[in-house]
Amino acid sequence: MARENQADSLLEKKTTNLNKALQKQVLSRELLKAVQEPLLTIFMAIGLYIVLVYWRLPLATTMVLAFLLARIVKHVTKVQQQYQEMAILESAYWSLQETIQKTEQAHETTLGSQVPSLKHAIRLDRVSFAYQEDWVLRNASLTFPSGLFTAIVGPSGAGKTTIVDLVTALLRPQQGEIWVDDLPLEEVDIRRWRGMIGYVPQETVLLHDTVLFNVTLGDPELNEE
Repeated sequence: MARENQADSLLEKKTTNLNKALQKQVLSRELLKAVQEPLLTIFMAIGLYIVLVYWRLPLATTMVLAFLLARIVKHVTKVQQQYQEMAILESAYWSLQETIQKTEQAHETTLGSQVPSLKHAIRLDRVSFAYQEDWVLRNASLTFPSGLFTAIVGPSGAGKTTIVDLVTALLRPQQGEIWVDDLPLEEVDIRRWRGMIGYVPQETVLLHDTVLFNVTLGDPELNEE
């Protein structure tokens, strides 16, 4: 609370940078349009002078050449405008391609087929996981007994969220295995397994409805009991 000044300063800086970028974009586009016709007129005049004075071509031939040149320049101008628009949108295009590539890499290919049942424990057996080259877990062995309340406590970046994401199969370990009772997690039907889990993310999004609806997400098979 009471951090309006810091937020206003940050938003003002971001807005100023955005306005400058938009001004440059509009200025370059409109400058190109404004300069095209004068340049075309100058080049046409120089060309006509050279053709009539030095080459001494007939006037009719010169007018035909001038007409063809004007048509060519018009199409070249259109291509140049389209190229400028493409250059403006290039960064957004590559950003979208990068997002698509990451989404394809995160696509789940192995969902397993075994029906899960948690009667004993969830076990991490010498599990290691890294984000790129930053290792979060190294040879971690943990056991979460069924029917008991287990809390994972530690500072930010210690791997608490990573462990939860590994257990829910949102992430896959680079080394080691995760077991659900006597089944490796990779052999378990992930959809059924996740259907048994209640997961509250760090960035909680609440729907404009009752607490019960937010917990059950409108599932008619779930009630207050």
